[in-house]
Amino acid sequence: MAAFYSQAVSSVLFPGESVPPLQARQSTFVDIDAFNQIVLEHQDAVYRQAYWILGDEAAAEDATQEAFLRAYRNMHVYNGGPFLPWIMRITTNYCLDQLRRQKNRK
Repeated sequence: MAAFYSQAVSSVLFPGESVPPLQARQSTFVDIDAFNQIVLEHQDAVYRQAYWILGDEAAAEDATQEAFLRAYRNMHVYNGGPFLPWIMRITTNYCLDQLRRQKNRK
């Protein structure tokens, strides 16, 4: 699992998205090195939570990556409290959404 996030978070844009204007980037800028440290500190707990809910290694890895991406993109709403409960809530919500999507496909 540690190798799963050995790469730094390098981009938060999906294919086809444009870079926001400079003013927007400055107002919502998050120190990428600091965020990478947070990822390293919490990735195992987030993965375990996702695996516990989804029961599949690949799905848990995807959920872990998605949770951290969503956290990074929403740092502007983070209230500065403990990070772990916040990222775990993001993870849980994403996993439950995935389970609902699977149920609706069947």
